[in-house]
Amino acid sequence: MPGFMNTFYSAGGAALIVAGIISIALGILEAFWGYRLFKIQVALVALLAGFFFGFILGESLFSIYWLAIVIGILLGALCAFLAVKFFKVGEFLVVGFFAFLLGISLTNNIWLGLLFGIVGGVLGIFFTKPLIIIATAFGGAGLVASGIGTLFWGSPQLEPVWLHWIILLVTGVGGALAQFRNTRNIE
Repeated sequence: MPGFMNTFYSAGGAALIVAGIISIALGILEAFWGYRLFKIQVALVALLAGFFFGFILGESLFSIYWLAIVIGILLGALCAFLAVKFFKVGEFLVVGFFAFLLGISLTNNIWLGLLFGIVGGVLGIFFTKPLIIIATAFGGAGLVASGIGTLFWGSPQLEPVWLHWIILLVTGVGGALAQFRNTRNIE
C-alpha cells in the first residue's frame, strides 16, 4: 500500500499533498455546514461561471485580454446577483454541482456524473432543504474521500474502492445527520 511518503516523493508530491489537504478541509466544511453556507456557494458558483463565460466570450469577440477580463468580471457579478436574487436558479446550479461531484465519485464516469447533476438540480428545486443537505453532505464526503486518496495514494483512482466507499458513506451520513440536527429551526 503506497503511503503519504510515496505521495510526497512522487512527481508533484508537495502539490498533491496540498491539494489533498485542501480537498479534505473543504469537504469537511461542505459535508457538515453545507446548508448554512449555501447562499455563499450559490453566489460563488454563479460568479465563477459568469466570469469564465464572459472572459471566453470577450476574448473570442474582441481578442483584447484586459477587455475580456472586464467583461468576465461584469458578467460574473451579474450572474452572482441573479443567482442570489432568483434563488431557485441558484439552487438548481449548486445542488446539481454537488450531485455531479457525488455522481463522479460513485461512478468515476463524467456522463453519469452529469446525469446525477441534472437530476439532483431538478429535485433540489422541489425538495429544497433536504436535498441541499444531502447533496452538500455527500458532495463534501466525495471531496474528503478524493482528498484522502490524493494524500495517501497520489490519486483518488489508486485508493482502494472499499475504503473510498466507507469514507464516502461515513462522512456523508455523519454530515447529513449533523446538518439536519443543526438546522432544525432554519428554513
